Amino acid sequence: MLLAGPLLPAVVAAGLAWLVFHTATNDLWRMASIAFVVGTGLSLVLNLVPSSTPVALANGSTTHTDGTLLRSAWLLRHYSLAHQAALADYQAGKYDAAVRGLRPFLASRRHQSDTISMVVSALVITKECDQARQILTTYRAQYQPTSNGWVNEGVLHAHFNELDAAFACYEQALQLDPANSFALNNRGYTHNRAGQYAQAVPDFRRALELNPGFAYAHANLGLALLMLGETDEGLGHVRYSLRLDDQNAYAYRNLGIYHLQRGELEEARRQLDRAWELDPHTDLLADYRAQLQSRFDGKPPSN
Repeated sequence: MLLAGPLLPAVVAAGLAWLVFHTATNDLWRMASIAFVVGTGLSLVLNLVPSSTPVALANGSTTHTDGTLLRSAWLLRHYSLAHQAALADYQAGKYDAAVRGLRPFLASRRHQSDTISMVVSALVITKECDQARQILTTYRAQYQPTSNGWVNEGVLHAHFNELDAAFACYEQALQLDPANSFALNNRGYTHNRAGQYAQAVPDFRRALELNPGFAYAHANLGLALLMLGETDEGLGHVRYSLRLDDQNAYAYRNLGIYHLQRGELEEARRQLDRAWELDPHTDLLADYRAQLQSRFDGKPPSN
């Protein structure tokens, strides 16, 4: 079934080319059919090459190339049923279940680095950063990070406010894969955390060139631009982020930061509360809510 997607266009193109060469008398049709075959052939090859970098879909979600899925299916033939179930949970986005299922296999030598990578990734996604760091400390010698693995390590360092170490991890990620939009977005986000908004903007713009539907990158670019005084473009990116994903707590948080900076406290509270409802673990959200409350406490009563 996995091969049906990449093979079908190539088979159709080859069939049409055969038909054209046996029935058409116009060379333009023959040239067009050759171009069609070449295009679908290249697409087939690219789709069957395994890659650790996810592929962005039109709706902003991600998947992997068929080559990556085929490689995973081939490797799975050696895995126990319990291990296969845990991997299926990870692929389905059931990260809590994946962590529970994969933990018993962390010490297994079979594809150990991949198992460590998935457990760390799942823990980062579920905001269990202390556990993720402990796993990395315990299994550092057995772990060979991919580009996305370095991104996860960078996110961990940023969470613990170790910004220089985070930047170093993102550099490692981009050396392995210069087109890793997640590394670019997270490096830009870390620049934002450091107040280096002008340095953040190019990273977000490059991430969006690679993945125009990347909701988080739009939200993060929007905040950087707002902090630089580029209000119209900044608000446009944050609002577009919400069009892509109306459950994006970071976008609401960023709107709250914007209104807080402007002294529009009621609107800031509305946006920050919305972010809190969606995800109370959103980075720095509790700090901004505390800042807002202190502003309310120090504000003279209105008439």
